Amino acid sequence: MSQFKHKISKSRFVSGIQCSKKLYFDLYRHDLKPPISNSQELLFASRNTIGMLARQVFAMGSSASIKSVLPAIAPELSYKDLEISNGGDASSTFIAMIEGTFNGNIEASRNHLLDYCKRDTLGMVIIWQELYSLSGF
Repeated sequence: MSQFKHKISKSRFVSGIQCSKKLYFDLYRHDLKPPISNSQELLFASRNTIGMLARQVFAMGSSASIKSVLPAIAPELSYKDLEISNGGDASSTFIAMIEGTFNGNIEASRNHLLDYCKRDTLGMVIIWQELYSLSGF
């Protein structure tokens, strides 16, 4: 059985690339993290409002995931051209790499993971810009 009990999100993956100690503390030593500020709590709470707005504007049903919203805003930003094209594959590839069980070209796969994270990040920026323009701020 794997010693890793956590799925690795895109943000944790990028955080781990930037600083492996941060990834360790995020996964295993929450007790050492500083408390969340009131402004951070407000930012987190706004996520639900943005999700509801996205579902209303883009008629996506119950999903506010990037894979549901992005095609409505920027259909040209597909994941089909990427070697790693979904979060499940990204997580399992990254976990296999850090566990030492990965069979393949680590450098190429690391670049494929970064390409996936870049596409998600660009997609989130585009979604945010669209929702911001619709919000009237």
